[in-house]
Amino acid sequence: MIFFGLILVIWGIYLIFRGALRIVPYILLALGFVMIVLFFLSHWLLTLLILAIIMYFVHTGRQRNEAFRNQYRQAGFGANSDSDTNRRDISDEAEQSDSK
Repeated sequence: MIFFGLILVIWGIYLIFRGALRIVPYILLALGFVMIVLFFLSHWLLTLLILAIIMYFVHTGRQRNEAFRNQYRQAGFGANSDSDTNRRDISDEAEQSDSK
């Protein structure tokens, strides 16, 4: 049922981009979306499982991203670091190596 719904949605999108300005592509899209929604309503346990997996990946991705940002803040890299205090002034070192 979901595959037939996806086929109808893809077929409707194809007809819209092809330039068919009739009502048929929109009916195909609506029917496809209704079939997909009915599939997920009838398989609510599968839907809850898919939503839980998506939320887990979003949550762990945010935690990983925040830890990555904190690591770079402590190291002195990135847009959120204090560039005046964390940067070394290498101009003196460069002048000394040029004069040698």
